[in-house]
Order: sequence, then structure tokens, then C-alpha cells
Amino acid sequence: MSLTIGSRGTTGFSKYPPFIFKLTQQPNNADVHGNKLTLPIELNSNNPVYRLCTQAQADSDTCPADSKFGWATSHSPFLSEPAQGPVYLIQQSSGSLPGLLLDLRGRVHVKVQTSSTLINGKQIQSLVLNAPQLPISDITVALDGGRTHGVFVNRQDLCFHGDSTTRFNSVTGLSEVYGWNGKQTTDQKVTATVLGCGPAVKGKLKGGTTSEPTLTITATKHPDAVNMKSLRVSLGSNLSLVKSQLSSGSATAAAGASLKYVDRHTFRVTGLPTAGSGKVTIRLDDGAVKVSKHSRSRLKHGHSRSFSVKVSPTPVSGEGTATKTKFKVKGRR
Repeated sequence: MSLTIGSRGTTGFSKYPPFIFKLTQQPNNADVHGNKLTLPIELNSNNPVYRLCTQAQADSDTCPADSKFGWATSHSPFLSEPAQGPVYLIQQSSGSLPGLLLDLRGRVHVKVQTSSTLINGKQIQSLVLNAPQLPISDITVALDGGRTHGVFVNRQDLCFHGDSTTRFNSVTGLSEVYGWNGKQTTDQKVTATVLGCGPAVKGKLKGGTTSEPTLTITATKHPDAVNMKSLRVSLGSNLSLVKSQLSSGSATAAAGASLKYVDRHTFRVTGLPTAGSGKVTIRLDDGAVKVSKHSRSRLKHGHSRSFSVKVSPTPVSGEGTATKTKFKVKGRR
């Protein structure tokens, strides 16, 4: 059982992520009669955009086109071609949540219907108990994302825990499978693969009241992201770079990494290994970075100041997602 959730720009709070569920059947196992899937607590229903197919329309194969919210594909060792087709949102006789209708076509026409309920007032649970006794290798259900056609909306950030930009979130659900032989599994924890997450970013500033402070920035890729081949780093308005001194800074991800000046608030990290790096630590010192006069003065008078850093990675494949972090420095009298 696997879950894949999210894409670039859809992982944040109140965003609308795509969702993929896949069940893989091992050879010689009992045929699947049904399963119960308790979705991750981070996902809520996107009710305002739902257009539903009625049960009568489902029975007569006349579900409206605008009730289609996904696509399903199934492979069977007994069929030379996949059985595949649209996934419709179907009206349930009770409750506010719709069920799903998987309308699979090919050498056979199979309709699989799920019911949905809300567990403990906050988790969506999907149940199917009418799968036909047809051996399968796998079945994949892909549900749409997006504001106007997404099935789910995030009630929490999928990438980071709470408001943190340094602690990754673990998105999990529960699955239970029922066989045609009358046996069933216990609840199994399923950890989702989350796509579209930026790196964890941590900033630290020492000597903020001096003319040559030290700024350390650490960027760590998300566990489900690919390695980083370069970085673009942007500093907040109260931090600035000294072009002539930037070469004194270092990127300790790997030998050969170097810093390239872009403008007084931005630089690039290049020269990372061909395979990329999962973690990059950058240290700016010896006059390569300056704290603004106002922030230095406030720190000298004992006031704490906030600083920000934005890291935009270029991964070895695909598009990267930026992460902006804020950190505080305590003032000293």
C-alpha cells in the first residue's frame, strides 16, 4: 500500500494537493475483496467544489462529466490490457462526504464503489467491500488537486511540522485489507510520500553587534525530494553581502563548492557534486556579511532582532521549491 500526496505549490496550509493511492497485490495472495483507508489527518474535504453523481446516474452509467475528479488504473495477470477509467464523486444517502465510483473499462467493465465517513470529527475514512473476485497485480487511484477541482484541502502543512521550517512533518494514514478468503489484515500504518517540499532551512548569526559577524545557513532536502545541485540564497533587508569579501565564505557540502555574488542580498552556491547534495551548510564570515546599522544598534541596546533567509534549490531533476525561514538573535547590553 502506498500514498503519494502533493506537488510543487500544493503542500501548504489551505492548499489543494493531488492524491495517489496504490495497492500492489503479491502473487498467490487471496483476491482483494475490499479495503479500509483512514486518510492522513492533514487532509480535509474540499466540499465547496464538489459536483456529485447520483446513485441512479451511477447505476445507468450516466455520471455527469463535471463529477469526474480523478482516474483509476488496474492491472491483472489475467488481462492483457489494463482496466482503467474515471473516478466520480458519488452522492451518499447520508452524511456530507461523497463516496467514490471507480468506473474501470477494458476487456472487462468493473465498477467499484467506496463509502466515506468522518472519524472522530476530523479524519476521512474510505471503505470498499464490493471489489469483484478478479486477481489484480495493482490498482492506482489518482485524485485531482487544485483550487477548483481538488478533492482535498490541507488543514495542516504537509512538509513541515507546525510553523517550523526546520522540522519535517510525517504524513501517515492507516490501511486494512479484506480478502475473498475471509481473512483481513490489521490496521497498517502507511507513511505517505510528499512531493513538492522545499528544504529545511536553519539560520544562525553570531557577533551581530560587530563589523564582521558570522552567518551560518544549513539547508537539508526533504526525505522525499531529490538532491540539490545548486542553491540561490536570499538574505533579508537587515543583512547584506560584501562582494569583495564573499570569497572568504564557504559552502561545506562538498569540496569544490563555491559562492557566487548576485546582488547585495543574494548569492548562489555552485560546484556541488554531479549527483547533488542532500545537505548544504554555508558559512559567511571575515566581513562577507553585514548587519544593518539599525539592527546592530538595537542588538547593542539589548533588543532581539529577527532575520530572514530564503533558500531556493535547483534539484538534479525537476523543479525546486523555496523555503523561507526566520530566526531571532538576542540582544546584548
